[in-house]
Amino acid sequence: MITGDLTTAEEIEPFCPGIRAAVVKASVSRFAADGMHPAQAREVIRDAAHEAVQDLAHAAPPTIELPATLTVRFRNADLAEMATWINGAVREDALTVCLTDADPIRLYRGFVAVFMLTRAIAE
Repeated sequence: MITGDLTTAEEIEPFCPGIRAAVVKASVSRFAADGMHPAQAREVIRDAAHEAVQDLAHAAPPTIELPATLTVRFRNADLAEMATWINGAVREDALTVCLTDADPIRLYRGFVAVFMLTRAIAE
């Protein structure tokens, strides 16, 4: 089960077919969302959680073929270049950096490092 906005629900579906989504907000911009009243959101989440638990016997973890690649597209070339300061981050084009690894934990940590470095620089 996942909670969030409609985009979150749509983007997770290919990785977790049949996942239950509790859509409790609407994205307005990168920094803002229109959220449901907490009481209403609680009900939406409760219903989705109930459905997810009822269907648990049919649930399966996402399958990820390894090595896996994470692709990050930046808003400007400077951030993409700075992302390559992280070991394993490879520039694909002016705005895109890819990280590939057979170890999913190491891949995730590399992604977090790229994200945190470039976020700190951008802000």
